[in-house]
Amino acid sequence: MQKIEYPAILHVAEEGGYWVEFYDLPVFTQGNDLEEAILMAGDALLCLFSCEEDLSGFPPPTPLEKVKNPKGEIVRMIAPKYYKSGK
Repeated sequence: MQKIEYPAILHVAEEGGYWVEFYDLPVFTQGNDLEEAILMAGDALLCLFSCEEDLSGFPPPTPLEKVKNPKGEIVRMIAPKYYKSGK
């Protein structure tokens, strides 16, 4: 798989933890804390991209500095990555 990163917005969840949305993709996930949310976001991308040999059907990633984030949430680039629960 080619190296690719997409911008993700990490929101504080009302019930605790964080929920994540990708700016360019219809992908959502969550985590009990910031670290887990970031890891789960990488896993969500891996799941999405692992079924595709050619990623040209996906929109190109928006540069981080162009991501609109009016509420001041955390925005960072996320690469596909496998998350293994320690439980």
